[in-house]
Amino acid sequence: MKHMKLAGVFILSLWYSLVDQTLASNDEKSNYLLSVGDIGARRLEVMDRLIGAHTRDAIKRVVQSKERIRIADIGAGDGSVSSFIASECGDECLPISLFDQSTKQLETAKEKLGEKALYIRLDILNSEAVTEYTGQFDVIHVRCLLMHLANPQQALQNLINMLADGGYLILQEPITSSAWANQHSEIFEAMNQALLVIGKFNGGDWDIGSSLETMIEDFKEVSITASWNSNSTANAKETKDLLGLGIKELEVPATNIANIDIEEVEKWYRTVMSLDQDSAFEYHLPTQSHLILKKNNTKF
Repeated sequence: MKHMKLAGVFILSLWYSLVDQTLASNDEKSNYLLSVGDIGARRLEVMDRLIGAHTRDAIKRVVQSKERIRIADIGAGDGSVSSFIASECGDECLPISLFDQSTKQLETAKEKLGEKALYIRLDILNSEAVTEYTGQFDVIHVRCLLMHLANPQQALQNLINMLADGGYLILQEPITSSAWANQHSEIFEAMNQALLVIGKFNGGDWDIGSSLETMIEDFKEVSITASWNSNSTANAKETKDLLGLGIKELEVPATNIANIDIEEVEKWYRTVMSLDQDSAFEYHLPTQSHLILKKNNTKF
């Protein structure tokens, strides 16, 4: 069982390090280790197929059709979630605001949404830059972003500052250690250990979902209106689709940061791609922690 959990932790860590929801330091000199743009968009599409229903459920709890509100998607990536938000709320809330620090991601998102959105490059940890958007939004959505940041508390404060009084912040972050697979080998454990090293190098916390609610206690400007967890499972084909897109890209960080031989990385790839899609293989993705926060009225 221990090996099964370790395998799951690695797969999920790889998956989320692939997710381009994260905000890199900039496009040219980023500490984000994998691709953005078209390749990142393909990974995001796979991810959204696996956990997107839970994300949409959270959004629908706040965003109502034909309601005139100002909405932002922070760390919007390729615009997959933003597209759903735009369709859910209708013309009354358009254009929605997409924030990401990757110009390539914003360009990919623009191909999906066109004039339905504004595309803004922003580092959510840059408090000075965020000041321009103080109190500007009625709803802010964030998925799998805080886990990548070295200072998630500062990011949360900046997100709260961007909310208007009475506005809602929709958060979704993973509990990575909860992931597991029902078939495993020493290969998955080795991959997992390598990814944990890489994750620490980037300063993230891939288990942040387990402490998210506790973190919110430090922010008196908001109250929790809803809190729940969700779970998803991937079959062999879905797991291959997910990891097949990413392991090759992991070669450089795996060898340079985790000191793994390139031959070992190739073995990881062969193992994942040899999964029998007709088998009973199941990958239980990490539990997702969902919070909806409401900003208190500070005018009185």
